Amino acid sequence: MIHAPIRTIHLIPTLAGGGAEHQLAMLLEKLDRSRFDASVACFKAKGTYLRAIRDRGIEIHDIGIEPTSLRSPANILRILQFCTYLRESGCSILHNWLLTANRLGAIAGKAVGVPVIIYSKRGMGVTERAVDKNTTRALQHILDLVLVNSEAIRLRCIKEGIDSNKIKVIYNGLDLDRCDTGMNHMELRNEYQIPESHSIVGCVGNFYPIKGHSYLVEAASIVLERAPKTTFLLVGDGPLRPELESQIKSLGIEANVRLAGFRRNAFQLFHGVDFSVVPSLSEGFPNVILESFAAGRPVVATNVGGIPEVVEDSVTGYLVPPGNARLLADRVLRITEDKATAQRMGVACKSTAQRFSADAMAINIEKIYEQLLVSSNNS
Repeated sequence: MIHAPIRTIHLIPTLAGGGAEHQLAMLLEKLDRSRFDASVACFKAKGTYLRAIRDRGIEIHDIGIEPTSLRSPANILRILQFCTYLRESGCSILHNWLLTANRLGAIAGKAVGVPVIIYSKRGMGVTERAVDKNTTRALQHILDLVLVNSEAIRLRCIKEGIDSNKIKVIYNGLDLDRCDTGMNHMELRNEYQIPESHSIVGCVGNFYPIKGHSYLVEAASIVLERAPKTTFLLVGDGPLRPELESQIKSLGIEANVRLAGFRRNAFQLFHGVDFSVVPSLSEGFPNVILESFAAGRPVVATNVGGIPEVVEDSVTGYLVPPGNARLLADRVLRITEDKATAQRMGVACKSTAQRFSADAMAINIEKIYEQLLVSSNNS
């Protein structure tokens, strides 16, 4: 007997250029389409990954509500229409991504009888309010699985009252083939007008307070006192940009810092830098570390969330406490001034990256989908 592919819907607020959206786009590319009929539902069908997903022939359903206004009475009709869409689509698995989608998906999926409902938690929740955590704890009784991307998040979920039996860790995946090539040193120097004699320190991440860029800029000023032939390339954008520009100017380091703005294929830049920095105050499991590793570039990162699960101190980079610009600068200087260590670390980085392939991630998620559906059918 030939079985029809399992109808799977991924609910996410938008398809903006964040880590969760990137992982979803990669998962949709790697899923076995002979076994899974996947589509996407967005609060608003917009964002960096919209075209790439549509170009793969994957349906994107636009619910038509703003991600920040779920409680608005004007959205009640659209949410009811989404429930109808779920029911009529024959959805067997509803995989929700990010906080607001997790809530709506859990309630809507339960209301229309979706057999399997998955809640994804991809951050440590340091910015979540108490009511957010209480809601998650209350919703667990209608969820089949809480899917997390690091052991640190799993432990945080348990601490917040989530049943450990409902939590599964699957690490982020990396498209190793796509990350195998990128801009070389000369191409990067030409594009951003970086002197040939300079070491290049890269940092990829949107400009939000939680990402810790202000500490990196402070660390850069310390580094430049001892290693003036260093350029810091910050790739990303966000509401903190004006403050960072002001900080850079006040420290007098404009000549050595480049704010490159947002780039969709930022992973290509890692081949052109000497190493990268992740100065975040909180993280779940950042994709940029894997992308840096795939290019053979060590990482100086903060010892938060799931980062220590991938960065081995003094082997694939260095770990420092969050919010400590002076220690961050010290580790940046260690790599900058010790090329032999940087090269040794780079070899270890490429080896580590091989453990986090997107194909392996997709296979693991496919297995979970099938196991949950079998359990649902037997209950």
